[in-house]
Amino acid sequence: MPPPAEAPADAPPLLQEIRHPAERLPQTPPGLFEIPAGWALATYDVGGLRPVQLYQPADPDAFLESDTVLARHEADGYMPYWAYLWPAAVVMARALQFAPWPTGTRLLELGAGVGLVGVSAAVRGDHVTITDYDHEAILVARENARLNLVEAQARQLDWRDPPAESFPVIIASEVLYEERNHAPILNLIDKTLACDGLCWIGDAGRTRAEWFAEKLKFTPFEYQLYDENYQPLAKPRFGRFQLFELRRK
Repeated sequence: MPPPAEAPADAPPLLQEIRHPAERLPQTPPGLFEIPAGWALATYDVGGLRPVQLYQPADPDAFLESDTVLARHEADGYMPYWAYLWPAAVVMARALQFAPWPTGTRLLELGAGVGLVGVSAAVRGDHVTITDYDHEAILVARENARLNLVEAQARQLDWRDPPAESFPVIIASEVLYEERNHAPILNLIDKTLACDGLCWIGDAGRTRAEWFAEKLKFTPFEYQLYDENYQPLAKPRFGRFQLFELRRK
């Protein structure tokens, strides 16, 4: 499994500004579990919010040498994507300072991974339900919420099986990298987003995001693109962060 693509040439100063060096921990934190190469603790500056601390794998690539992960990959193509903190998630966490919804809104996060975006929304004051397909990711995201002294629900969610309740806001980051996921994601949003709700999807400027934009033309949604400072973009761009904001037509 290749790690997430490198950040584009104009991104490193921004990422360096947001992320402080991670500290490799000498032992597994209480509430977490043993992983290849152990855990690290990092702090992220997310703009108008207080800094967010995260437990995250010290070396995500070490998962590739795990017999358990290799067996799961052989069985069903499983990839431990949750173990990586993908670049767009860092930028999107900071973009939450521009969120147009009021503080305290009920919010669903898709594909949370280690939980930076969802925990940042909880730090902002939103009532967050963090979800991911991986049970391990849910355990980590829940522990990261506790680490930051915020409350957040955390549960497993398969995009092919939308939850029964609706939410006024749905957020996701780095979920467009595989085209096969576009249809399940759009169906879930359609089933779960409140009638007057909005959905934010952060993307690192991947080619498949342009394909996603084309698919949106045939859905009940209209969308506007924004950059990391919540300034409108005319069209999808490649290799730079962009934010899809979806609303019902």
